[in-house]
Amino acid sequence: MDALRSKLEAFQINAPAAALTFEKRLARENNWPLAYTRRVIDEYKRFIYLIAIAGDEELSPSDQIDQAWHLHLTYTRSYWQQLCREILGFPLHHNPTMGGKVEQARFKCQYQHTLDRYQAVFGEVPPADIWPAVEKRFKGANRFIRVNRSEVWLLPRLTISAMRLATAVILPTILVACTEQNSDYGFLFWVKVVVGVFTVYYLLKFL
Repeated sequence: MDALRSKLEAFQINAPAAALTFEKRLARENNWPLAYTRRVIDEYKRFIYLIAIAGDEELSPSDQIDQAWHLHLTYTRSYWQQLCREILGFPLHHNPTMGGKVEQARFKCQYQHTLDRYQAVFGEVPPADIWPAVEKRFKGANRFIRVNRSEVWLLPRLTISAMRLATAVILPTILVACTEQNSDYGFLFWVKVVVGVFTVYYLLKFL
């Protein structure tokens, strides 16, 4: 292991004695367990190393790594003085996308190149829970928002299995209710069935 990589691995972003450490803040802001957050920070340092040895190559982080990078930038002394000046020896700027399809395609290529470089340099596949595949990395990226959990409830999206289970439970309930009120299977019965099926279908599709 070379000296730069050793320095980065030993680098502490802020004093561990702080009441709210960098890792605790990063965990809180992203709703991550501390153990996972520590792994993200380790991978962030690896990403910085890849950039340092990349030369003119352009690399892009995963969203998890990007969250660590964004937060680190707010620790200005740690970032600009300790990391950039004392460890790297050059300023490392964060350049966000300018938007548009061309930029999106460029960042996808850069990200895939980063995954390839990671495996080549470190001799292992990047952990998928921190470095997802390209399509997963950029899926729904424009829907990210910052929320205050004291003001909103956050509910996870239903999985496909949960949606099937919900469908299996809700639709028979609707059908039973309809048949109990319309035993002659008349026009109103079929209207209720059609409306019920489409309502549940589009509700589950939305969720």
